Amino acid sequence: HHWFGDLITCRSWEHSWLNEGFATTLPMFYNRATCGQDAFDLDRYRNFEGAIDTMGMRGRKEVAGAIGSVANPNMGSIYDGGCSRIMMLYRLLGEERFWKSIHAFLETYKFQPVTTEDFFGIVSKTSGEDLSAFVKQWFYSPATPSLSASIDGSDLVIDQLAPFYTLDLPVWVLDGEAWVKKSIHVDGARSKLALGDLASKPLLIDPEVWTPMELSYKMPYTGAQVDALYAHAPNAAQRARLVAHVFDSIPVADRITAARGEKTVGVVQMIADHLGTEGEAYLLEMTKQTDKRVENSGLQALGRLKLSPEAIARVTAVAANDPNEAVRETATQALLNNSTDTRFGQKVWTMHAFDDGYRVMAMSWMGKNQPEKARTLALGVLANPDSEPLRVASINVLAAVKEGVGGHQVFDALIKVAKETSYGARIAAINALAALGNKDAISVLKPFTIHGPGGVVGTAQGAVNALSK
Repeated sequence: HHWFGDLITCRSWEHSWLNEGFATTLPMFYNRATCGQDAFDLDRYRNFEGAIDTMGMRGRKEVAGAIGSVANPNMGSIYDGGCSRIMMLYRLLGEERFWKSIHAFLETYKFQPVTTEDFFGIVSKTSGEDLSAFVKQWFYSPATPSLSASIDGSDLVIDQLAPFYTLDLPVWVLDGEAWVKKSIHVDGARSKLALGDLASKPLLIDPEVWTPMELSYKMPYTGAQVDALYAHAPNAAQRARLVAHVFDSIPVADRITAARGEKTVGVVQMIADHLGTEGEAYLLEMTKQTDKRVENSGLQALGRLKLSPEAIARVTAVAANDPNEAVRETATQALLNNSTDTRFGQKVWTMHAFDDGYRVMAMSWMGKNQPEKARTLALGVLANPDSEPLRVASINVLAAVKEGVGGHQVFDALIKVAKETSYGARIAAINALAALGNKDAISVLKPFTIHGPGGVVGTAQGAVNALSK
């Protein structure tokens, strides 16, 4: 992490993935050394999914523009978007050539501003790998890949939404207890792989998860087939992908069985989000685990449900007595989600936490249940600056409850924050002004689209566009 912060900087904003992408990637290797390969694989999966989400490509349709048609590096968030591309480069070059190339880059450009082209020029020269197609496809395209897989007769068919990536993807077919390993060349709208007698067997595409893409399986897998794929998945990244995209098709009892046998805490946390009301008893078991990450995940999942009296009693006990403050906050949030009692909301507002979490959740709750009171409290917070999390929560509430009849206090308060040099609160205020629909904000926001720092530029431009309609 410190190599990049100390030795180089990006020449301009569009190349900032070099700093922040590596700042996101390097801790993954520390986690691999200290926590094991599963932690590394799960980190990679999360960053791949974040790259899709921050590029706005979840559940997308066809996107105009060909591969390589974007003028500047385009990856969504420079953090997980940058990391995802670095991880693919790592996979392409292999460990030895990758680190040798990174070292050469740092030595060549230390104490200098650099560009994406500078980076890949050195990496290509040092590794002996022509990376022009890789760079064109993954850095200058308008969308991440979106694929769907189905079986047609004895063929695996992969349909791809435009823009059309060129990909060589491993395909592993589970034949009994053994994997039969094949690959498919994806290019254009539709690609096929002949499977013969294996076409009736369950399979995984990109089984070790080295490609950031939205991938959906259109095959009607049975619960037993999903269970088998999960049991034989090669790593935690694939198990996470199965949980996220296939688990909702199998019985809750099977999901719970998988959770009980899962050794990677991060995957157990994901399964908890896919249990629903039927899984309440198991989620309550999770709240009694000694691992606070598991306990907290169970509480978070319970907070999204309408709780039974038994669950209310258990969560109330955790909120009052658990020694971990973060766990107590999560339990309190679950109780708030299941309450319309204004006295309880007021009680939470008076509670204190290291991260101001109680007042943040109380502010959001009042925005839904006591909008007039929430407006007054939120305006008070902005008039007398408090913690940053509470300011952001107050701004979000003001966007939702809007202005009092004939008033302009909300607009004035948000404009004041939008003119700050802060980051989180400023972006929240700009988004809130767009939500209010007050076109008077355009004259204040327009300069940010030219002069503001990266995140604020995009936010302000989006707000101006919304208000101009």
